[in-house]
Amino acid sequence: PDAKEQIAQAYQRFGILSEPKNIFGTPKLRQVSPSKFESTFPLDDSTIKFTILANSHSHDSRFSLRKFIPTNSTNRLLAAMCAAHSLGDFCLLGPKSCGKTALLSYFFAFLNLTAEYIPLHKDVTTRELLQRRNTDDRGNTVWVDSALLTAMKLGHVVVLDSIERLRKGVLSSLQRLLEDREVSGGGFAVGGGGLGVSEEKYRMLENKIGREELNKRGIWMVHPGFRVVAVARIGSSDGWLTEEILTMFRWVYMPELEKIDEKEVVMGLVPGVDSMVVDQLVEFKERVIMEKDSNLEDCVSTRQLIRIARRTKMFSNDF
Repeated sequence: PDAKEQIAQAYQRFGILSEPKNIFGTPKLRQVSPSKFESTFPLDDSTIKFTILANSHSHDSRFSLRKFIPTNSTNRLLAAMCAAHSLGDFCLLGPKSCGKTALLSYFFAFLNLTAEYIPLHKDVTTRELLQRRNTDDRGNTVWVDSALLTAMKLGHVVVLDSIERLRKGVLSSLQRLLEDREVSGGGFAVGGGGLGVSEEKYRMLENKIGREELNKRGIWMVHPGFRVVAVARIGSSDGWLTEEILTMFRWVYMPELEKIDEKEVVMGLVPGVDSMVVDQLVEFKERVIMEKDSNLEDCVSTRQLIRIARRTKMFSNDF
C-alpha cells in the first residue's frame, strides 16, 4: 500500500480516523516560564493543554496570524501538531497543494518558534545536511555549520521540506540525531571537530569530568528546544516510506481541505469576493483533483484560488 494507506490503516486501527464530532475553538498561547509556553485548545466544554519549549531567541515572524483563516479542521490539525511537537520530532504528511506550508507557517508564528527551512532534493547528501564547504579570507577551505547544526545549538526548529525526494539512506543516516540527539562528524569536522549530545547526557558528563574538559574535547549540548519537522507529499512513488522511517517521526496527516473549509478560507482572505465565484473555483478544483491531471494540480492549489479570487474581485467586469 502507498503512504496514505499505511498511515490510514494505522490510524483506523486505533480509532484515530473516526468521524470527528468535537468542535475545536480558537487556540491560545501563554508564557509560563522563560523557557516554556502553554498552548490551550478549547474543545466543547473542556480544554486541551500542551507545554511547548521556547526557542533561545525570540521569533522574528514574517508570517502574520491574520493571513491565516482557522477552521475547525485546521484547529484540529494544529492541536495534533502541538501534541507531536511537545513530544519530539514529527512529519506533516499530505497531498500536493493541501496547504501544508501555510499551516506550518501559522504553527510557528502561533508558538513563537524560529524555524530554519531546508529545501531538499535528490542530490542532497548527509554531509551537506550537517555542514557546508566555505572559503576563509586566505583562500583555505573550511567547513561551517549548516542550518541544521545551527538550529541544534540555538534550539530552533528545522523544517526538512520534501523528505520524499531524498535518496534512500540519507534520511536514515539522521536516525541517531532524531532518536538520541547525538551527532558526530564521521570523516569531517562537526562543531569544531567535536560531538553534539543530548542535554541529559551533557549534564551527566559535566558532573563527571567538568565543563572545561568537555570544551577541550569539543563536546557540546544539543539545545533541548531543538526540533525537526519533516514535510512530505503523498504521490505516486512512495517507496521512501519504509518501516525504519515510520519509527523516526510522529506523523500528522493533513487531508485535502473540505469544500466548505476551502470556501471559508478563500472568502476570509479575499473579503468582498462574490460567493458564487468562490463556489465555482472550489468546484473546478475538485474536478481537477478527481481527473488526477498533474499538469493542472499546481494551478488549483489553495494559494492559486486565492489569487484568482482577488483578480476576479478587482476586475469583476471582465468575468
